[in-house]
Amino acid sequence: MAGQTNSVSVVVKGYGTHQFKVIGYNQNIYNFPISSGTFNIGGYDWRLVYYPRVRSRNEFDNDDYIEVDLELLSKAEVRVMVDLFFFNQITNLPYVVACTKEPMRLTKKIVWAACDLMKLSELESSGYVRDDSIIIQCQVTVILLPGVPKTKSLCEIEVPPPEMAQQFGMLLEDMASADVTFEVGGKSFHAHRLVLAARSPVFKAQLFGSMRDTRMESLVIGEMDPAVFKALLHYIYNESLPNMDSADRANRHEMLCHLLEAADRYAIERLKIICERMLLMDLDVENVAMTLALAEQQHCKQLTHACLEFMEPPEKMEAVVATEGYNKLKREYPALLFKVWEWSVHRRKN
Repeated sequence: MAGQTNSVSVVVKGYGTHQFKVIGYNQNIYNFPISSGTFNIGGYDWRLVYYPRVRSRNEFDNDDYIEVDLELLSKAEVRVMVDLFFFNQITNLPYVVACTKEPMRLTKKIVWAACDLMKLSELESSGYVRDDSIIIQCQVTVILLPGVPKTKSLCEIEVPPPEMAQQFGMLLEDMASADVTFEVGGKSFHAHRLVLAARSPVFKAQLFGSMRDTRMESLVIGEMDPAVFKALLHYIYNESLPNMDSADRANRHEMLCHLLEAADRYAIERLKIICERMLLMDLDVENVAMTLALAEQQHCKQLTHACLEFMEPPEKMEAVVATEGYNKLKREYPALLFKVWEWSVHRRKN
């Protein structure tokens, strides 16, 4: 069954977006899957399939959820990164509902299935359904593999992937060429002035600005945990976050919160956005209250909206109120409770 699609399909060298507007949400009484039109990204044909009512894969969960699949229609084997968004049609803001954390392989027989995206009850009580429609946006990044041609071409010479990030990452371990040391919480970290200055305007001002001390070879960083500063340096040199797979969820969430603050402190905007996105994907009943406080402090508008939307359903809000995070929010950030209340009243009116 085909749905109406609005194909933005902004494509730049293997990266593109496709917007899929599903009309007749309430009229699909038989819950048929709805397919988008075919769109091309990276030289391959794709299609989105929306499943309006799917039982959770968790055998202990009896709720119905929605699912969105990305299908490769071309005869090929492709490695991709995918981000899936729902558009809130009241605020006109996108909300990340699923994303891949590393490249994955797709073929005509292997699809990407974003399961258990959202409970039907939550979807229908949110701003995502409006005028009997929902809007889904998919971002696809095609990753070329050596030896696997993307399309037929007159030139078959494969260019290796960029090496700069790897080389700079190795530079971080080269203490012999380091020319500045940071003292953070009793630990020392060696780095390179030019690299730091190129990556952060704050470091540039500290190391090369008019207030610098040319004799200074060591800087003391206050109010920061050594592990957070180490992760910050890792990003500066590698353009990626350190591996956090071994950390439990609570510790990972805490690290992302502190790293977002560090990114704001040193004006590293892309790192701040990465942390904001990962915190958004990691929201749960226990952490949403204090994540809201952090989002407000750091002026993260999308994360703020996500926290407010998360707490909007009455059953969710009831569970949040019982947490220590909410009690801390009441004690330390009472003004935010009014914002939560104001948001709920506004949504009920709409």
